[in-house]
Amino acid sequence: NSKISLQSSHFIESINRNKILKLFEKNSISSNRVILGYEAERTKLIKSYDNIDIALDTFPFPGATVTIEALWMGVPVLVKKGDKMISRNGETILINLGLKDWIAENDNEFIEKAIYFSNTITNLSYLRMNLRSRILKSKIFDYANFVNNFEFMLSNLLLTKNI
Repeated sequence: NSKISLQSSHFIESINRNKILKLFEKNSISSNRVILGYEAERTKLIKSYDNIDIALDTFPFPGATVTIEALWMGVPVLVKKGDKMISRNGETILINLGLKDWIAENDNEFIEKAIYFSNTITNLSYLRMNLRSRILKSKIFDYANFVNNFEFMLSNLLLTKNI
């Protein structure tokens, strides 16, 4: 009964929407289960998170800003562990939130976890209600510590370079 929602400015063109829909239909996924959005207005895009239960992070290039944005809006994000620095953004974010169970080691585990989490509605609802407060308490939003560390690094840099 699931639906998938994909957002891209490319979907404003019907040729691009049709290509994607054909790919899904080729894999036995009816087009009425695929939502292709191209919303450019920021407030409407943010509001669209209200209709999402679980976000699936992209790979091998995950979305760092989009991942934080989804979590901030109360949407848990399932990520796949990467093998390069760029592909570990989502993993790093989830580790800092204490959500290691939302990190999949491989494709099969990604699918298994997506099915599992989508079937545990009570746990999912609880997580969704508490995500924003969890982020605010995490190292990700610890601005004071970040500023102190940044100032320390700059001071050391200035001292070692005699600037």
